[in-house]
Parts: sequence; C-alpha cells; structure tokens
Amino acid sequence: MNMKTAKWRFSNLVSGYERVVPLVLRPEINFSSMLMDYDDESGEEQFRRWVKCVQHDSPKQWEDDAVSILWGVVSPGNNFNENAPFQNHPFWTRASEPDNFLKHFTWPVHETTGERLDWFQLPVVNERFKEWAKALAWTPSPLQPTCPLRSIVQSRNGAH
Repeated sequence: MNMKTAKWRFSNLVSGYERVVPLVLRPEINFSSMLMDYDDESGEEQFRRWVKCVQHDSPKQWEDDAVSILWGVVSPGNNFNENAPFQNHPFWTRASEPDNFLKHFTWPVHETTGERLDWFQLPVVNERFKEWAKALAWTPSPLQPTCPLRSIVQSRNGAH
C-alpha cells in the first residue's frame, strides 16, 4: 500500500461525522517555532540559530542529547490537525500527556481495503524546520520522541 497517497476513513467519537482523507505525521521539535523569524536565511544558518537557542534555553535537553518532539496528525489541505497517539516521552506522566487523535476519533482504516492504520508507517511531512532538515539531510522517524541534537552537531563537526 502506498502510504503517501492512501486515504483513511475515521469518525468523530461524539458526532459520528466521518472523514476520508490522507493523513501524515508532522513533527514539532522543541524551539523550532523560533525559526519562523528566520525564513529568509539558509538552512545552515537556521540550524546554527536553533542550536544556540536549545543550548541557551534548554541546557538539560542539550546535555541529555534529547530535544523533545511533539507529533501531530494532519491531513494536508483539509484543516485537520490533532496530536498523534503513541508518543512515548520520558518526561510525560499520564496526567501531563496531551489529548491525542484516538481520544476524539475512531481508529482510521484504509478507504478501500479496510486495513487498520499502522501509525508508525505514516509519511512524515516536515514543514516547520524544512530548510535546516534539508541542509542536514535529516528528518525524524515517525513518532521518534526526541532529536539527538548534540550527536548531530558532533557528527557534523567531527567531534569524538
């Protein structure tokens, strides 16, 4: 099955309203929203600025080599955006875990085959930090909980 073009059928748990739309995962890496101020800069410069921001504003995530990633489930062009299920963050407790898709909707099934969605197979669409991801040739794997930022920087700089 081609996951990039697949459409998924699911219903709202309260209203029963059914949708049949493509779904993708969208990562939101901690502090990546600051990049909106630097859209006109190169991916390398955006990455440099982001690294400095993480080092300054979240030294623990830098030291732990684990900058948090929050995942959304979106349907391109359909005004649909929910938190993805099955996010496993070591710093979340049950009480702090955000609502997710499956708290509001039925489990998506393929529009023609009826096969249940495997969340870890959804395509990743990286919109927020697209330019620096291109410069690094890196994007997170589906539902990856953290970005190993310090390791990425060390790898690029030849550190040992």
